[in-house]
Amino acid sequence: MKLEASFHYLGILLQFNGIILIFPTVVALIYNEEFGAFSLTALISLILGFLFSNFFKRKELDNISAYFLVFLAFIFLSLLGLIPYLMLNVFDKDIVLSSFFESVSGYTTTGLTLINDVESLPKSLIFYRSIIQWIGGISIIFLFLVFISTAKEARILMEISGFEQIGFSPKETFLTVMRLYIFYTLIFIFLLYLTGIDIFITINLVFAGISTGGFVPLNDLSSGINLPAKIIIMFMMFIGSISFFIHYRFWRKETFKFKKIREIKRILNYEFIGYIYW
Repeated sequence: MKLEASFHYLGILLQFNGIILIFPTVVALIYNEEFGAFSLTALISLILGFLFSNFFKRKELDNISAYFLVFLAFIFLSLLGLIPYLMLNVFDKDIVLSSFFESVSGYTTTGLTLINDVESLPKSLIFYRSIIQWIGGISIIFLFLVFISTAKEARILMEISGFEQIGFSPKETFLTVMRLYIFYTLIFIFLLYLTGIDIFITINLVFAGISTGGFVPLNDLSSGINLPAKIIIMFMMFIGSISFFIHYRFWRKETFKFKKIREIKRILNYEFIGYIYW
């Protein structure tokens, strides 16, 4: 097993994670909140990433080292991700375990939470929860496509992350998917904001919806937003639940396989049932 390859790419991911954590730091500064929890986590992530990517040599990933990379990525990100919860004293008991659970839930976009009163959290922490699930929605492993150099590595990583190749190269696939993801994010921020929702709440709702995560910035989503916003959120979650490959073919006006159409119909049926009980 090529452990060096796994740790080398882990280092790249940790550096990317450190850069992402600059955003909640900025939000904390804007709202005059404690920013040390995010800046410290970002610094640790950047230092570890630099050490891993430079100490371990870049080698070609094989199947085993790729799966080991997935394991390392979620363990390291989740451990680093618990630091803000600890430093901001979010939990009263089982603080380490609860913080770790919350961190894992964010990066994996499961959306399960142990926090009862989300609205009492600092805005910077609310944004932090939202942005890590937004990154999780694109698939952490998928982000490596921009750094790898061989078709074999691309095939392995796309197989693990559940993506199908779009375009002629891994980097083209990465750029196409990121364009779509950012495009949908910006469009839904604009649409939700038009319904009269506060811009901060809007951004966090879109990060949660398009990633199909569950870290929403409100305690009671059903009563905290109006009907037009609910309809937009439903449509946004529907868009977020569909494969990027289908989105790509849709915008290129290509035909779909019947199997894919059935998957879309199934998702719509589930959303309709969910709306009835919302």
